[in-house]
Amino acid sequence: MNIFISFDVEADMGYIALTESRAGSAAATDGIGNTALAADFDRHQRIIGVEFPGEAAPEMARLGTLTGRKHKLEPAFLNGARVQRFRPTSQEAVKTILVNGVQFYFADHDGRHFIGFDVMDQAEKSE
Repeated sequence: MNIFISFDVEADMGYIALTESRAGSAAATDGIGNTALAADFDRHQRIIGVEFPGEAAPEMARLGTLTGRKHKLEPAFLNGARVQRFRPTSQEAVKTILVNGVQFYFADHDGRHFIGFDVMDQAEKSE
């Protein structure tokens, strides 16, 4: 699975698209817990993208471009289940938030420093 990271330096905002095509529009946008991040959902309530301010995710800001840069998620296991992982930093997660099959990781207890996510394997989830 590929993601696309874009970052607008002037706005100091970034976006991670979780869809291969990067096409389509969000049916809804909602905050991710008590953090600076917001998730875009499709009409089936699947997360299709994540919006973040630069200060909340400096590693992501360095990885993105204005037009978007492609990154491949790495296969991994989380509690025995297969996931697709994106973790561009080796920082240890101290806070996690699970939203609709995506586990978000933060390097602080307040959820201000986003460090990555795991996308749960839909086939594994349905068992």
